[in-house]
Amino acid sequence: MMIKKTLKTCLKNFLKPTDIEVNYTDFAPAVGFNYRNKKKPYYLMRHVIVIVRLEAGRRYYLKLKEDFVSDGCTIPRFLWTIFACPHTPEYLPASLIHDWLLCHPQAIDRDRKLASRIFKQILIKEGVSKSKAQLMYWIVDIVQWLRNFKTGKWR
Repeated sequence: MMIKKTLKTCLKNFLKPTDIEVNYTDFAPAVGFNYRNKKKPYYLMRHVIVIVRLEAGRRYYLKLKEDFVSDGCTIPRFLWTIFACPHTPEYLPASLIHDWLLCHPQAIDRDRKLASRIFKQILIKEGVSKSKAQLMYWIVDIVQWLRNFKTGKWR
């Protein structure tokens, strides 16, 4: 029943324009890559500031610190034909910010949907097509819902 409700909400929001704005400092000088770390090769060399503005007037100010490490965009190899290599530069800001939000859910009031919407908005801002960003949004949101179903870490 819950999966049906989640899918219905995703379908309803497919063509809906985004109601959030995400701005962040430049990632190019901030991101490093450690090829020896197979699980989480990306790391921040300096902090990144992220500002999220919701349509309702609410704002979130996030500071991703230098010690943060991430696996980047986690795309299974069989989906690379659809989404391209997960190390594509357009995916990196969205995946790093989303991974940081998963590690710090209190930063956005434990709102899993908002984390997924932020991910989608950054993908679009980085030049990913809206249809591909929407598909990635669905996948990320459903996977996070399934992972966090038992833990209660997110709403």
